[in-house]
Amino acid sequence: MFLCSFGESRRPIPHSDISFHSLSTQLQMLCVSQHTVDQMIKRPSFLDHLREYSTPSDFAEAADQTAASPDLLPIHDAVNRMKEPTQWTRLRLFSFPIGQPVFWFALIENKLENPFILMVRNPNPVFDSATFEGALGLFLAEIAKNVRGTRAITTIAERCLACELARLLPTFLPSHSSITSKPFNLFHMRQSQIVKLNEVFSIMNINRINLIRKYNPFHLNYLPLTATPSTMRMMMMLRLSQRRPKAHLLLRLHVKIGRLSSLPYVLIRGPHGTAVCHELSSPAGGLTHLFTQADHRRIGLGTMAEMKLAQNLARSGVTPFKAVCTYNTSVHRSSMESSFWTLLNRNGTPVDFIVEEFGLSQ
Repeated sequence: MFLCSFGESRRPIPHSDISFHSLSTQLQMLCVSQHTVDQMIKRPSFLDHLREYSTPSDFAEAADQTAASPDLLPIHDAVNRMKEPTQWTRLRLFSFPIGQPVFWFALIENKLENPFILMVRNPNPVFDSATFEGALGLFLAEIAKNVRGTRAITTIAERCLACELARLLPTFLPSHSSITSKPFNLFHMRQSQIVKLNEVFSIMNINRINLIRKYNPFHLNYLPLTATPSTMRMMMMLRLSQRRPKAHLLLRLHVKIGRLSSLPYVLIRGPHGTAVCHELSSPAGGLTHLFTQADHRRIGLGTMAEMKLAQNLARSGVTPFKAVCTYNTSVHRSSMESSFWTLLNRNGTPVDFIVEEFGLSQ
């Protein structure tokens, strides 16, 4: 795990790019503030190191640059899914420095949801907080006008990056403050696990084995582009059917309509055609909002929905991944024990991420 460095002596950066090392040295001498960033923006030598991707060829290049490392998977997924603007979402993508990107930043704007900020880093070279401060300051200066005035902003980043963001964001958005902060780990599927997943579903289809009696596998629906009004109502009723629904499990109606209209999902219907289980996709990437009705739990429906959605994502060229909160011990343990999921780690140490929401101050 790479921890944040605050006030500690800086270690040399073992990096072959002399210009990047020189830039790191320059940034270490700066105390990043709004005034400092304003001055940095006026200096082309600094601004030139932050690159924005905007054309189809730019996004194709970004997809290639982020394909090899699981650490960059959230950005790689965002590029693949949103390289062309839709009626719902728009992606602004940046990297730093130019030539050999170490840090990647993305702003995902959504008409129906709060904007998302994604930040990931290449684990090589060794993390240097001073360099990241400068890069983050330039990125926030670029997107501040896009998010200023929004009700809330959701940020997703590795812990050491999230620490710097939480400290620097109020400088650019003084009207926002942290509301919630949740730690999580990232699980992804390696190619060998995707092959195994396809083999499992192939065996199920060839032998027509119904592992979960009463539930027909053909009730699994993968609808990446369109969703009928009846399906939307069915999924809403599924969530609202709980006697005491948890607030964090309930998406607002217009948000759910937006996700069903533009992102992949899986819905499992019960014996009488009513919805009993579903899993959605997040605009920030990954599988999310897995839910099973209380009367239909502990028989494998959630696993079936998750695996089916992962299989279809893999077939479309997307590497399946999901974020699991570290305090959700049962799901975290089952993901660790699953032969289909791999915990993102470095030298055996899990990589900790933080999802944090910043809202308008009261």
